[in-house]
Amino acid sequence: MISSMFLPAHTRPIPVLLALAVALGACSREGGDAGPPVATPSASPPAAEAERTSITAQVATLSGTLTIERSLGANGDPSSVSTVKVNGRTVLADSLAYGGMEMQGYWANPGLMTERPPSKAGGPEGSTALIGVTQGGTGCPVMYHVVEVMSADSVFVTEPFEGCGEAPAAVWFDTTGALRMRFSAYSADFVQREPGYKPGPSTTWVYRGAGRLEKEGG
Repeated sequence: MISSMFLPAHTRPIPVLLALAVALGACSREGGDAGPPVATPSASPPAAEAERTSITAQVATLSGTLTIERSLGANGDPSSVSTVKVNGRTVLADSLAYGGMEMQGYWANPGLMTERPPSKAGGPEGSTALIGVTQGGTGCPVMYHVVEVMSADSVFVTEPFEGCGEAPAAVWFDTTGALRMRFSAYSADFVQREPGYKPGPSTTWVYRGAGRLEKEGG
């Protein structure tokens, strides 16, 4: 066997891998640009999040459907809007109700809640709801509205009034048919823990129908 070290340079064996690498390099140099670069897929942007609406309460009235809805903002927007709708029409909306709205009482036919002569009628005649609106804070975290549905086109909504507590202490219809709502005095927890704390007097609101609301003794 003749050692390759004694063979002429042009006859010496070239390792297969080295020869292949040389050949490919030469092709690349002779052919110029090997082609456009391969694009790397980029991450897709996150899909936009739509506004979310949920129904928190729904009741049948004498003139259609009363619904409480809460809508949360799109794309992570923490804002929310709570609405009261009658047959799909918005009659009350509040963007400060971070805790939403809650139906604290409902009377489909309040005229049947008490026996009273027609001459002494002094209360709501349409389907009536007591709505609590949670706004937070330590002063008066819950405000209230009375909503009375007389017909599909006639709805009365009172101005917000202070109840402050999470629920009224008592609700009843008096002998005239008026809706009375008594609320205990409200104080924040840290106030109630103070030495010598004494709760204040309760407050009674009176709803006489057709949007008429008054504070007893006020």
